[in-house]
Amino acid sequence: MVAEISVIMPVYNAGEYLREALDCVLAQDFTAYKMYCVDDCSDDGSYEILLEYEQKDKRIRVFRNPQRMGAAYSRNFALKMVDGRYVKFVDADDVIEPNLFSLLYEAITVFHADVAYCEWDKFQGNIGNITDRSLYPQSGQEKEQLTHPHQLNDLPLNIALQITNAPWAFLIRSEFLKEKSLEFQSLPSRNDVYFLELVKMLAEKLVHTSSFKALVHQRVYQSIFRIGSNPNPMDIVLALDAIKDRMLCCKIWEDYRDYYFTQCICLLRHAILTAGNKEKQEQFLIFLRKKGLLQLGVNKEAIEKSHITDKILYFYNLLLNGTVEDIVEEDFFYNRVSEHKNSICRQLHNWRGKKVVFWGVGRRMQFFWDLFEEEMEFSICFVDARKAGKIYKEREIVTYGQAANKNDIIVILNRLYEQDIMDVINHFHGEEQVFSLERFIEQSMPVCKEK
Repeated sequence: MVAEISVIMPVYNAGEYLREALDCVLAQDFTAYKMYCVDDCSDDGSYEILLEYEQKDKRIRVFRNPQRMGAAYSRNFALKMVDGRYVKFVDADDVIEPNLFSLLYEAITVFHADVAYCEWDKFQGNIGNITDRSLYPQSGQEKEQLTHPHQLNDLPLNIALQITNAPWAFLIRSEFLKEKSLEFQSLPSRNDVYFLELVKMLAEKLVHTSSFKALVHQRVYQSIFRIGSNPNPMDIVLALDAIKDRMLCCKIWEDYRDYYFTQCICLLRHAILTAGNKEKQEQFLIFLRKKGLLQLGVNKEAIEKSHITDKILYFYNLLLNGTVEDIVEEDFFYNRVSEHKNSICRQLHNWRGKKVVFWGVGRRMQFFWDLFEEEMEFSICFVDARKAGKIYKEREIVTYGQAANKNDIIVILNRLYEQDIMDVINHFHGEEQVFSLERFIEQSMPVCKEK
Protein backbone atom coordinates (compact mmCIF):
# COMPACT_ATOMS: atom_id res chain seq x y z
CA MET A 1 0.00 0.00 0.00
CA VAL A 2 1.29 3.45 -0.93
CA ALA A 3 1.69 5.67 2.13
CA GLU A 4 0.36 9.22 2.20
CA ILE A 5 3.56 10.57 3.77
CA SER A 6 7.13 9.45 3.15
CA VAL A 7 9.23 10.27 6.21
CA ILE A 8 12.97 10.72 5.64
CA MET A 9 15.48 10.56 8.49
CA PRO A 10 19.24 10.85 7.80
CA VAL A 11 21.27 9.35 10.64
CA TYR A 12 24.89 9.68 11.68
CA ASN A 13 26.09 8.81 15.18
CA ALA A 14 22.82 9.90 16.79
CA GLY A 15 22.65 6.87 19.09
CA GLU A 16 22.24 8.87 22.28
CA TYR A 17 18.99 10.46 21.08
CA LEU A 18 17.89 8.19 18.22
CA ARG A 19 15.43 6.03 20.17
CA GLU A 20 13.58 9.10 21.44
CA ALA A 21 13.36 10.51 17.90
CA LEU A 22 12.08 7.21 16.48
CA ASP A 23 9.57 6.81 19.30
CA CYS A 24 8.23 10.31 18.52
CA VAL A 25 7.54 9.19 14.95
CA LEU A 26 5.88 5.97 16.07
CA ALA A 27 3.72 7.96 18.51
CA GLN A 28 2.18 10.12 15.77
CA ASP A 29 -1.61 10.20 15.67
CA PHE A 30 -1.35 10.12 11.85
CA THR A 31 -0.31 6.59 10.88
CA ALA A 32 -0.43 6.49 7.05
CA TYR A 33 3.29 6.94 6.53
CA LYS A 34 6.38 4.99 5.53
CA MET A 35 9.71 5.91 7.02
CA TYR A 36 13.07 5.83 5.24
CA CYS A 37 16.07 5.88 7.57
CA VAL A 38 19.46 6.30 5.88
CA ASP A 39 22.47 5.59 8.09
CA ASP A 40 25.68 7.34 7.05
CA CYS A 41 28.16 4.73 8.34
CA SER A 42 27.57 5.42 12.03
CA ASP A 43 29.95 3.73 14.46
CA ASP A 44 28.10 4.40 17.73
CA GLY A 45 25.37 1.78 17.46
CA SER A 46 22.90 3.96 15.54
CA TYR A 47 22.62 1.48 12.67
CA GLU A 48 21.86 -1.38 15.05
CA ILE A 49 19.13 0.70 16.71
CA LEU A 50 17.61 1.38 13.29
CA LEU A 51 17.58 -2.34 12.45
CA GLU A 52 15.90 -3.03 15.79
CA TYR A 53 13.11 -0.57 14.99
CA GLU A 54 12.79 -1.92 11.44
CA GLN A 55 12.00 -5.31 12.94
CA LYS A 56 9.53 -3.69 15.33
CA ASP A 57 7.47 -1.73 12.75
CA LYS A 58 6.98 -2.67 9.09
CA ARG A 59 6.58 1.00 8.12
CA ILE A 60 10.29 1.58 8.79
CA ARG A 61 12.87 0.82 6.10
CA VAL A 62 16.58 1.09 6.84
CA PHE A 63 19.40 1.76 4.38
CA ARG A 64 23.11 2.32 4.83
CA ASN A 65 25.48 4.36 2.69
CA PRO A 66 28.53 2.47 1.39
CA GLN A 67 30.76 5.16 2.86
CA ARG A 68 30.40 8.45 4.76
CA MET A 69 28.48 10.73 2.36
CA GLY A 70 26.77 13.42 4.45
CA ALA A 71 23.17 14.37 5.22
CA ALA A 72 22.48 15.86 1.78
CA TYR A 73 23.36 12.61 0.01
CA SER A 74 21.28 10.60 2.49
CA ARG A 75 18.21 12.79 1.98
CA ASN A 76 18.60 12.79 -1.82
CA PHE A 77 19.02 9.00 -1.80
CA ALA A 78 15.75 8.60 0.07
CA LEU A 79 13.97 11.17 -2.13
CA LYS A 80 14.62 8.98 -5.17
CA MET A 81 12.78 6.07 -3.50
CA VAL A 82 9.79 7.68 -1.84
CA ASP A 83 6.33 6.89 -3.17
CA GLY A 84 4.16 8.91 -0.76
CA ARG A 85 2.12 11.89 -1.91
CA TYR A 86 4.00 14.05 0.57
CA VAL A 87 7.53 14.16 1.98
CA LYS A 88 8.38 14.87 5.63
CA PHE A 89 11.92 15.26 6.95
CA VAL A 90 12.72 14.37 10.55
CA ASP A 91 16.09 14.73 12.29
CA ALA A 92 17.51 11.87 14.34
CA ASP A 93 18.11 13.95 17.47
CA ASP A 94 14.99 16.12 17.69
CA VAL A 95 11.66 15.75 19.49
CA ILE A 96 8.37 16.21 17.65
CA GLU A 97 4.83 16.60 18.94
CA PRO A 98 2.48 13.60 18.36
CA ASN A 99 0.17 15.70 16.17
CA LEU A 100 2.90 17.12 13.90
CA PHE A 101 2.09 14.89 10.91
CA SER A 102 -1.69 15.22 11.27
CA LEU A 103 -1.69 19.02 11.49
CA LEU A 104 0.65 19.38 8.52
CA TYR A 105 -1.36 16.83 6.52
CA GLU A 106 -4.64 18.58 7.33
CA ALA A 107 -3.27 21.94 6.18
CA ILE A 108 -1.74 20.71 2.95
CA THR A 109 -4.70 18.56 1.87
CA VAL A 110 -7.53 20.91 2.78
CA PHE A 111 -6.00 23.67 0.66
CA HIS A 112 -4.33 21.44 -1.99
CA ALA A 113 -1.07 23.21 -1.20
CA ASP A 114 2.48 22.45 -2.29
CA VAL A 115 3.94 23.07 1.16
CA ALA A 116 2.69 23.12 4.74
CA TYR A 117 4.85 24.40 7.60
CA CYS A 118 4.76 24.85 11.37
CA GLU A 119 6.36 26.59 14.34
CA TRP A 120 9.38 25.28 16.23
CA ASP A 121 11.65 25.90 19.18
CA LYS A 122 15.11 24.84 20.36
CA PHE A 123 16.02 23.24 23.66
CA GLN A 124 19.20 22.31 25.48
CA GLY A 125 19.36 19.32 27.80
CA ASN A 126 15.82 19.07 29.17
CA ILE A 127 13.01 19.76 26.71
CA GLY A 128 11.66 22.41 29.07
CA ASN A 129 14.88 24.41 28.73
CA ILE A 130 13.96 26.44 25.64
CA THR A 131 16.87 28.44 24.20
CA ASP A 132 15.15 29.88 21.13
CA ARG A 133 11.78 29.79 19.42
CA SER A 134 10.22 30.80 16.15
CA LEU A 135 8.49 34.16 16.17
CA TYR A 136 4.82 33.41 16.38
CA PRO A 137 2.67 35.95 14.54
CA GLN A 138 1.23 38.38 17.04
CA SER A 139 -1.95 39.50 15.32
CA GLY A 140 -5.04 37.59 14.29
CA GLN A 141 -4.73 39.10 10.82
CA GLU A 142 -1.24 37.60 10.37
CA LYS A 143 -2.44 34.20 11.54
CA GLU A 144 -5.43 34.38 9.20
CA GLN A 145 -3.16 35.12 6.26
CA LEU A 146 -0.71 32.32 7.07
CA THR A 147 -3.35 29.61 7.60
CA HIS A 148 -4.78 30.21 4.13
CA PRO A 149 -2.94 29.52 0.86
CA HIS A 150 -0.30 32.12 0.00
CA GLN A 151 2.92 32.56 -1.89
CA LEU A 152 6.03 33.74 -0.13
CA ASN A 153 5.89 37.18 -1.74
CA ASP A 154 2.27 37.63 -0.58
CA LEU A 155 3.63 38.01 2.95
CA PRO A 156 5.19 41.13 4.48
CA LEU A 157 8.97 40.74 4.29
CA ASN A 158 9.39 40.50 8.07
CA ILE A 159 6.89 37.62 8.25
CA ALA A 160 8.34 35.80 5.23
CA LEU A 161 11.77 35.90 6.83
CA GLN A 162 10.47 34.19 9.96
CA ILE A 163 9.74 30.97 8.06
CA THR A 164 12.67 28.68 8.81
CA ASN A 165 14.98 27.13 6.22
CA ALA A 166 15.27 23.89 8.17
CA PRO A 167 13.62 20.90 6.46
CA TRP A 168 12.05 19.43 9.61
CA ALA A 169 9.37 22.17 9.77
CA PHE A 170 7.82 21.31 6.37
CA LEU A 171 5.54 18.82 4.66
CA ILE A 172 6.07 19.02 0.89
CA ARG A 173 4.11 17.61 -2.05
CA SER A 174 6.28 14.97 -3.73
CA GLU A 175 5.24 15.85 -7.28
CA PHE A 176 6.12 19.49 -6.64
CA LEU A 177 9.70 18.48 -5.79
CA LYS A 178 9.92 16.40 -8.96
CA GLU A 179 8.41 19.13 -11.13
CA LYS A 180 10.91 21.69 -9.84
CA SER A 181 13.85 19.20 -9.79
CA LEU A 182 14.72 20.18 -6.21
CA GLU A 183 17.25 18.31 -4.14
CA PHE A 184 19.82 19.06 -1.45
CA GLN A 185 23.21 20.50 -2.36
CA SER A 186 26.27 18.31 -1.89
CA LEU A 187 27.92 20.58 0.68
CA PRO A 188 29.49 19.62 4.02
CA SER A 189 27.38 22.27 5.80
CA ARG A 190 24.38 24.50 4.98
CA ASN A 191 23.34 21.94 2.36
CA ASP A 192 19.64 22.50 3.09
CA VAL A 193 19.58 26.28 2.45
CA TYR A 194 19.27 26.03 -1.35
CA PHE A 195 16.61 23.34 -1.13
CA LEU A 196 14.36 25.09 1.38
CA GLU A 197 14.69 28.62 -0.01
CA LEU A 198 13.71 27.38 -3.47
CA VAL A 199 10.86 25.33 -2.02
CA LYS A 200 9.50 28.49 -0.40
CA MET A 201 9.99 30.73 -3.43
CA LEU A 202 8.71 28.31 -6.08
CA ALA A 203 5.66 26.99 -4.21
CA GLU A 204 2.37 28.18 -5.70
CA LYS A 205 0.60 27.50 -2.42
CA LEU A 206 2.16 27.63 1.05
CA VAL A 207 0.04 27.16 4.16
CA HIS A 208 0.70 27.23 7.90
CA THR A 209 -0.74 24.67 10.29
CA SER A 210 -3.86 25.68 12.24
CA SER A 211 -1.78 25.52 15.44
CA PHE A 212 0.85 28.15 16.23
CA LYS A 213 2.41 26.13 19.03
CA ALA A 214 5.90 24.72 18.49
CA LEU A 215 5.49 21.27 16.93
CA VAL A 216 9.19 20.56 16.38
CA HIS A 217 11.70 20.82 19.22
CA GLN A 218 15.25 21.01 17.90
CA ARG A 219 17.91 19.69 20.25
CA VAL A 220 20.90 22.02 20.70
CA TYR A 221 24.21 20.43 21.64
CA GLN A 222 27.85 20.38 20.63
CA SER A 223 29.40 17.25 19.15
CA ILE A 224 32.50 16.46 17.12
CA PHE A 225 30.18 14.58 14.77
CA ARG A 226 28.06 17.60 13.92
CA ILE A 227 29.29 19.50 10.85
CA GLY A 228 27.00 22.34 11.87
CA SER A 229 29.09 22.84 15.00
CA ASN A 230 32.00 24.11 12.88
CA PRO A 231 30.69 25.02 9.41
CA ASN A 232 32.80 26.23 6.52
CA PRO A 233 31.64 29.80 5.79
CA MET A 234 32.26 29.29 2.06
CA ASP A 235 29.43 26.74 1.97
CA ILE A 236 26.83 29.47 2.45
CA VAL A 237 28.33 31.41 -0.48
CA LEU A 238 27.92 28.35 -2.70
CA ALA A 239 24.34 27.94 -1.50
CA LEU A 240 23.42 31.59 -2.07
CA ASP A 241 25.11 31.65 -5.47
CA ALA A 242 23.07 28.63 -6.57
CA ILE A 243 19.88 30.27 -5.28
CA LYS A 244 20.62 33.44 -7.24
CA ASP A 245 21.23 31.47 -10.46
CA ARG A 246 18.01 29.48 -10.02
CA MET A 247 16.02 32.65 -9.31
CA LEU A 248 17.28 34.18 -12.55
CA CYS A 249 16.61 30.98 -14.48
CA CYS A 250 13.04 30.75 -13.12
CA LYS A 251 12.48 34.48 -13.74
CA ILE A 252 11.56 35.20 -10.12
CA TRP A 253 14.49 37.53 -9.36
CA GLU A 254 12.39 40.72 -9.36
CA ASP A 255 9.69 39.11 -7.21
CA TYR A 256 12.09 38.00 -4.51
CA ARG A 257 15.06 40.36 -4.84
CA ASP A 258 14.51 42.13 -1.49
CA TYR A 259 13.94 38.79 0.24
CA TYR A 260 17.14 37.40 -1.30
CA PHE A 261 19.24 40.43 -0.33
CA THR A 262 17.99 40.24 3.24
CA GLN A 263 18.65 36.51 3.52
CA CYS A 264 22.08 37.00 1.92
CA ILE A 265 23.17 39.64 4.39
CA CYS A 266 21.80 37.75 7.41
CA LEU A 267 23.29 34.41 6.38
CA LEU A 268 26.70 35.88 5.52
CA ARG A 269 26.76 37.70 8.83
CA HIS A 270 25.88 34.45 10.60
CA ALA A 271 28.63 32.64 8.67
CA ILE A 272 31.16 35.11 10.06
CA LEU A 273 29.88 34.65 13.60
CA THR A 274 30.10 30.84 13.37
CA ALA A 275 33.36 30.59 11.40
CA GLY A 276 35.16 29.01 14.35
CA ASN A 277 38.05 31.36 15.04
CA LYS A 278 39.04 34.95 14.39
CA GLU A 279 41.48 34.09 11.60
CA LYS A 280 38.76 32.31 9.61
CA GLN A 281 36.33 35.13 10.34
CA GLU A 282 38.72 37.78 9.04
CA GLN A 283 39.66 35.76 5.95
CA PHE A 284 36.01 35.28 5.07
CA LEU A 285 35.22 38.96 5.61
CA ILE A 286 38.12 39.94 3.29
CA PHE A 287 36.82 37.47 0.65
CA LEU A 288 33.33 38.99 0.83
CA ARG A 289 34.69 42.49 0.30
CA LYS A 290 37.01 41.55 -2.55
CA LYS A 291 34.63 39.39 -4.60
CA GLY A 292 32.07 37.44 -2.55
CA LEU A 293 29.35 40.09 -2.29
CA LEU A 294 29.67 41.01 -5.98
CA GLN A 295 29.57 37.34 -6.93
CA LEU A 296 26.25 37.05 -5.10
CA GLY A 297 24.83 40.14 -6.81
CA VAL A 298 24.92 42.19 -3.61
CA ASN A 299 26.32 45.62 -4.46
CA LYS A 300 25.60 49.20 -3.44
CA GLU A 301 23.61 50.03 -6.56
CA ALA A 302 21.36 46.99 -6.15
CA ILE A 303 20.95 47.58 -2.42
CA GLU A 304 20.00 51.23 -2.96
CA LYS A 305 17.21 50.16 -5.32
CA SER A 306 15.88 47.58 -2.87
CA HIS A 307 13.50 48.01 0.05
CA ILE A 308 15.48 46.26 2.77
CA THR A 309 15.06 47.52 6.33
CA ASP A 310 17.39 49.96 8.06
CA LYS A 311 18.60 47.14 10.29
CA ILE A 312 19.63 44.97 7.31
CA LEU A 313 21.18 47.98 5.58
CA TYR A 314 23.21 48.56 8.73
CA PHE A 315 24.42 44.94 8.69
CA TYR A 316 25.34 45.34 5.00
CA ASN A 317 27.41 48.41 5.84
CA LEU A 318 29.12 46.41 8.59
CA LEU A 319 30.06 43.75 6.03
CA LEU A 320 31.52 46.48 3.82
CA ASN A 321 33.21 48.66 6.42
CA GLY A 322 33.12 47.06 9.86
CA THR A 323 35.57 44.79 11.66
CA VAL A 324 34.89 41.27 12.89
CA GLU A 325 34.60 42.77 16.38
CA ASP A 326 31.90 45.17 15.15
CA ILE A 327 29.89 42.31 13.64
CA VAL A 328 30.18 40.20 16.78
CA GLU A 329 29.18 43.17 18.93
CA GLU A 330 26.00 43.82 16.92
CA ASP A 331 25.07 40.16 17.02
CA PHE A 332 25.32 40.30 20.79
CA PHE A 333 22.97 43.25 20.93
CA TYR A 334 20.19 42.22 18.55
CA ASN A 335 20.01 38.57 19.55
CA ARG A 336 20.81 38.72 23.23
CA VAL A 337 18.49 41.65 23.93
CA SER A 338 15.59 39.68 22.41
CA GLU A 339 16.55 36.55 24.37
CA HIS A 340 16.66 38.47 27.67
CA LYS A 341 13.51 40.47 27.14
CA ASN A 342 11.87 39.35 30.38
CA SER A 343 14.82 40.24 32.62
CA ILE A 344 15.26 43.60 30.85
CA CYS A 345 11.56 44.34 31.36
CA ARG A 346 11.93 43.70 35.07
CA GLN A 347 14.82 46.17 35.18
CA LEU A 348 12.81 48.78 33.28
CA HIS A 349 9.98 48.39 35.79
CA ASN A 350 12.47 49.20 38.58
CA TRP A 351 12.92 52.65 37.00
CA ARG A 352 9.28 53.69 37.18
CA GLY A 353 8.95 57.32 38.17
CA LYS A 354 12.62 58.09 37.55
CA LYS A 355 14.31 60.21 34.87
CA VAL A 356 16.25 58.05 32.42
CA VAL A 357 18.75 59.04 29.71
CA PHE A 358 19.29 56.86 26.64
CA TRP A 359 22.69 57.73 25.19
CA GLY A 360 23.12 57.25 21.44
CA VAL A 361 20.19 57.67 19.04
CA GLY A 362 20.91 55.19 16.27
CA ARG A 363 19.60 51.89 14.97
CA ARG A 364 20.20 50.28 18.35
CA MET A 365 17.93 52.81 19.99
CA GLN A 366 15.27 52.23 17.32
CA PHE A 367 15.43 48.47 17.88
CA PHE A 368 15.37 48.86 21.66
CA TRP A 369 12.47 51.31 21.55
CA ASP A 370 10.39 49.08 19.25
CA LEU A 371 10.91 46.14 21.62
CA PHE A 372 10.35 47.89 24.95
CA GLU A 373 8.30 51.05 24.37
CA GLU A 374 5.34 49.79 26.41
CA GLU A 375 7.62 49.00 29.36
CA MET A 376 9.16 52.49 29.60
CA GLU A 377 7.01 54.03 32.30
CA PHE A 378 9.43 56.80 33.21
CA SER A 379 10.63 60.18 32.01
CA ILE A 380 12.96 59.78 29.00
CA CYS A 381 15.74 61.98 27.63
CA PHE A 382 17.87 61.26 24.54
CA VAL A 383 21.54 62.25 24.42
CA ASP A 384 23.64 62.21 21.26
CA ALA A 385 26.28 64.88 20.56
CA ARG A 386 26.17 64.35 16.79
CA LYS A 387 22.36 64.56 16.54
CA ALA A 388 21.75 67.24 19.16
CA GLY A 389 18.94 69.59 18.17
CA LYS A 390 17.03 66.96 16.17
CA ILE A 391 13.79 65.32 17.29
CA TYR A 392 13.40 61.64 18.19
CA LYS A 393 10.11 60.17 19.46
CA GLU A 394 8.75 63.72 19.81
CA ARG A 395 11.63 64.67 22.11
CA GLU A 396 14.57 66.93 21.36
CA ILE A 397 17.95 65.18 21.31
CA VAL A 398 20.43 67.03 23.52
CA THR A 399 24.11 66.97 24.45
CA TYR A 400 25.11 65.57 27.80
CA GLY A 401 26.15 69.04 28.89
CA GLN A 402 22.50 70.07 28.57
CA ALA A 403 21.28 67.01 30.49
CA ALA A 404 23.99 66.66 33.16
CA ASN A 405 22.68 66.18 36.71
CA LYS A 406 19.05 66.59 35.60
CA ASN A 407 18.33 62.84 35.43
CA ASP A 408 18.63 59.73 37.59
CA ILE A 409 19.97 57.00 35.29
CA ILE A 410 22.06 56.92 32.11
CA VAL A 411 21.58 53.85 29.90
CA ILE A 412 24.49 52.86 27.62
CA LEU A 413 23.31 50.67 24.76
CA ASN A 414 26.74 50.14 23.17
CA ARG A 415 29.69 49.14 25.31
CA LEU A 416 32.09 50.16 22.52
CA TYR A 417 31.49 53.76 23.56
CA GLU A 418 31.30 53.14 27.29
CA GLN A 419 34.69 54.64 28.17
CA ASP A 420 34.07 57.73 26.02
CA ILE A 421 30.73 58.24 27.74
CA MET A 422 32.28 57.84 31.18
CA ASP A 423 34.93 60.42 30.28
CA VAL A 424 32.22 62.93 29.29
CA ILE A 425 30.26 62.25 32.50
CA ASN A 426 33.37 62.72 34.60
CA HIS A 427 34.16 65.96 32.77
CA PHE A 428 30.77 67.38 33.75
CA HIS A 429 30.90 65.83 37.25
CA GLY A 430 27.70 63.93 36.51
CA GLU A 431 25.99 62.26 39.48
CA GLU A 432 23.67 59.88 37.59
CA GLN A 433 23.75 56.10 37.89
CA VAL A 434 25.26 54.48 34.80
CA PHE A 435 23.63 51.34 33.46
CA SER A 436 25.35 49.19 30.79
CA LEU A 437 22.78 47.06 28.99
CA GLU A 438 25.36 44.64 27.62
CA ARG A 439 26.98 44.07 31.00
CA PHE A 440 23.53 43.54 32.48
CA ILE A 441 22.85 40.74 29.99
CA GLU A 442 26.28 39.18 30.45
CA GLN A 443 26.03 39.05 34.22
CA SER A 444 22.25 38.54 34.50
CA MET A 445 22.06 41.44 36.93
CA PRO A 446 22.33 45.24 36.56
CA VAL A 447 25.80 46.72 36.75
CA CYS A 448 25.19 50.25 37.97
CA LYS A 449 27.90 52.57 39.15
CA GLU A 450 27.13 55.45 41.45
CA LYS A 451 28.93 58.57 40.33
